[in-house]
Amino acid sequence: MTRLLFDYGKLHAAALDGPVLTPDSLADAQAQVRAALDAGQTLRVRGSGHSQSGISLPRSGETLLRTGGLDHYRFDRPGTITVGAGSILWDIRDFVAPLGWYLPVYNGGWAGPTVGGYVNAGGMGLRVPPTERARAMAAQAQQPTADRIDLVSISEVHGGFWEHVAELTVIDSTGTLQRIGEDHPDFPWFFAATGQLGVIVEAVLKLLPNGPITAPLPAGNLGRIPKINTVPPEETDAGPPPDGMPWMYWFSYLLDPKDEALAWDFLGDWARHHPSLTPSGGFVGPSLNGAPIGFRYLVRHKRFTPPLLYPAHRDFVLMGVMARCEGVGQDIAETALIAAEQDFVATALQEGWRLYAQAENLTRSVDFANYYGPDCMAAFRAVKDRYDPESRFNPGEVFAEPVKPPPRAATLRRVARAFARALQT
Repeated sequence: MTRLLFDYGKLHAAALDGPVLTPDSLADAQAQVRAALDAGQTLRVRGSGHSQSGISLPRSGETLLRTGGLDHYRFDRPGTITVGAGSILWDIRDFVAPLGWYLPVYNGGWAGPTVGGYVNAGGMGLRVPPTERARAMAAQAQQPTADRIDLVSISEVHGGFWEHVAELTVIDSTGTLQRIGEDHPDFPWFFAATGQLGVIVEAVLKLLPNGPITAPLPAGNLGRIPKINTVPPEETDAGPPPDGMPWMYWFSYLLDPKDEALAWDFLGDWARHHPSLTPSGGFVGPSLNGAPIGFRYLVRHKRFTPPLLYPAHRDFVLMGVMARCEGVGQDIAETALIAAEQDFVATALQEGWRLYAQAENLTRSVDFANYYGPDCMAAFRAVKDRYDPESRFNPGEVFAEPVKPPPRAATLRRVARAFARALQT
């Protein structure tokens, strides 16, 4: 029987009946990718599957490349760690902490994203943990009073993840290893690129000392990042049970702080008009049933902002709603979820706000040509042509290409029910 593969969003599925590559080293990844490319195959790259749009689900005839075996590490440069792109961010964070160092930016929520996935989504840090908040506030005490801020997010202190990556190693469509340093003109385009520029297989991450440096990081020391934070398959690979399940979804806007009041007005109305979704864990914004509905984080501009994530080189606000949907896996619940998401997206497009489309885009309704505009698309196309001119990696995600989207899980359920009825007659 063909096994179905899901991602976090659960609305899309893929038949896992084609080739699957599972490299466990840089050399192995290059050899397997090159062999697949030489055989004329198209590759779909998947880290932990922590996305909502089905972007990492293989289409018919594609080869699936799973990066989980790329979890190696080295200490090649002072103050950095070189890691395989399949390493879980929280595992890296917890690995370097006992060595007296910390990873400045990592995801909130749960231990899902891999390094490669976080780069391809853009990567922003959320709530400041209590221990880090104390350290950050102590550091701020050295600043003039007027410059101090009430710290809420890691990225309010450290900026985006892109500020803390020194180099990316990528396999391009010729099977060549490309090392793209932070000063390379193409470097900003890899962040939020949804895997359009090749397979990210390794990254050099900048670390910060957790207090006075008493000893340097060990040199060399090739090994594997310990798997401290498990990623249960039911969070990603597995589908919902037949009777449905409650599931959490995130809906985000990226916008100029001057637009916040308008966005909160919309989000309050949106939450009231879509009762199938229950806001959860909110700490700011309008209230519903006596509790705030939203989250809000400032992302501090440092050197640059990825053009595929946010169009201006300045601070921006990441805000929105985390919400629980009951009955995911059943048609009626998913229909209501889809209506809510499309309402959310339509407002962003109308107001000119950005979406966290690389991680969300739940119904795949974003038309990227219009969303980015001709100038950005042309610039991105020029970069794409340098690394993957024939669209061999993750086709059909940004550019108009003859690739079918992943099938909706609801469609597959309807087909299965029809088939079952036919067998009974």
